[in-house]
Amino acid sequence: MNTVLSYSENRPLPGAVFAVWGFVLLLLSGCASESGALDLSGYADLEQETPAHFRVCHGYGCHFESDAYLSDAQWQSVRALFQPDAKDAEAERGFIKKAVALMEDYVGEAVGTQTDKAGAGFIMSDSGQMDCIDEALNTSRYLHFFDRDHLLKHHSVESPTRRGYFVDGAWPHNSAVIKDLATEQRYVVDSWFYENGREPVIVPVEQWLSGWRPDDAP
Repeated sequence: MNTVLSYSENRPLPGAVFAVWGFVLLLLSGCASESGALDLSGYADLEQETPAHFRVCHGYGCHFESDAYLSDAQWQSVRALFQPDAKDAEAERGFIKKAVALMEDYVGEAVGTQTDKAGAGFIMSDSGQMDCIDEALNTSRYLHFFDRDHLLKHHSVESPTRRGYFVDGAWPHNSAVIKDLATEQRYVVDSWFYENGREPVIVPVEQWLSGWRPDDAP
């Protein structure tokens, strides 16, 4: 059945799942994690999710989740961004940027995050905004969808990573990650720096870990 993108009523995560992220809500940044990577298995079963029905994190630290549904036509428009096949990994990273931005457009209009602003400050209770944890987890979801539909020819999808631990003088921040299959170079796919629907930045993990941010970021 060809359905339109929609969502369930915004609701807090169940207690058992929310507990996984409880420590996050105690930190001022709203963008910290206990280890060097966010554990995707701690909040959702990605293997059960498809573009036809998936969950979206929002409200800072994945405090809210909403069910989202892409129509066949919407998913086909995402797939079309990868055609013809990328000639190399660099070209494919350009496809990924456009596809993530389109996913954000579709999802934002449905779940109420279309006005999500660039970056995030202190923890808030605003279901329409996303911090870097929300962004990293959602972008990772989208990347897994691309990969499972065989749209990625030159990259694999890795676990999200983070930088900054306060004690090292750096502000905590998280991002989705892909790996170039030919060179094994890992890249962040970071959609936090810009408002909803803008193309994410894709830069080498090492550069990002050094504290890099785009020159035109707000």
